[in-house]
Amino acid sequence: MPEESDVPKITPDGEFIPNEGIRDSTLSQTITRSADMEVHHHPEVEKKSPKGYLLEGLMIFLAVTMGYFAENIRENYTEHERAEVYASSMLKDLEADTAQLRSYRDYFDYTSKKADTLMLLLAENDPKNIASGKLYWYGLFGGAHRYFVPNDATLQQMKSSGTLRYFDKTVANNVAKYDRFCRMMQTNEEMVRDIYTEIR
Repeated sequence: MPEESDVPKITPDGEFIPNEGIRDSTLSQTITRSADMEVHHHPEVEKKSPKGYLLEGLMIFLAVTMGYFAENIRENYTEHERAEVYASSMLKDLEADTAQLRSYRDYFDYTSKKADTLMLLLAENDPKNIASGKLYWYGLFGGAHRYFVPNDATLQQMKSSGTLRYFDKTVANNVAKYDRFCRMMQTNEEMVRDIYTEIR
């Protein structure tokens, strides 16, 4: 059979001995393939004049410069867009803080009148002669306290990301004043909390 002649033979040691016909055809295919393949081929480059090199350099320079300008414009646009989002979020925070401050102010107006009445009662009378319900009622407001907690998450984000630089200088200054006001309120809250704790 012709197929059996192509099968390699095995020696008693276990080595393969390829058939001569197979060895010759494989070798000739390898030589033919390597002759067809060229590993490293450089295309022929035509000589350019200095003018051509200058033009090519100018084109590369213009491409890099235009890319730089495009990146700056895109970044500027993105930052301004982000500043608008922060501004609208800050406006909502300020509206919430304004409502909270009005409530805070109204509460303290009401409680300060009750505390004044309690002080007058205690100054004019012996505490033993004042009805306990009256003392409790007016004393309740003297020991109660409402805290102002500003909505400053957006403000803190704007400060940490540096977005304030995209706002008008007047707006940025007013935002800084508001930040100082919030910190001052928190300091006052801590002092008042200690006083109210002592009164109670």
